[in-house]
Amino acid sequence: MPYSLCLIALLFLSYLKTSVIGLSFVLALGFLLVIMSCALYGNWWPLFVVATYVLAPLPNAVFGRYAGRDDVMSDYQGGIADAGYFLTGLMIITGFCLPVVLAHAGVITVPAMIMSISGGLLIYGTSTFKPFFFVFVDYNYGAFGCDAN
Repeated sequence: MPYSLCLIALLFLSYLKTSVIGLSFVLALGFLLVIMSCALYGNWWPLFVVATYVLAPLPNAVFGRYAGRDDVMSDYQGGIADAGYFLTGLMIITGFCLPVVLAHAGVITVPAMIMSISGGLLIYGTSTFKPFFFVFVDYNYGAFGCDAN
């Protein structure tokens, strides 16, 4: 019996690895953990972590637009892009540290903190590893975009 459960779990995980349904399932599970960390313990303070999930990609989008990435010959993009990377990193660290600070202050319980951090790991992991799952290779073209035929 345990062997069949392991086989089913392995097949399910291999299916999740290659499909958009799997990534959306993991993302929904992350948000569910954050919401359940609020609902189970009757305290809605961990929901502020969701604001960091929404605001984290904005500095890269805004500052990346003004960084001059159209210059192909330049290796360095300028201080504006670095400021965007810094603010994005700050928001991501805030998303993980805010539940710890709230639990240390006694505002939320430790299980709510663990659920909120676990949900954050799933949410950030989904957005981080999405490009690795959806790399499309066009086999009609060889190196340098030349036709392979």
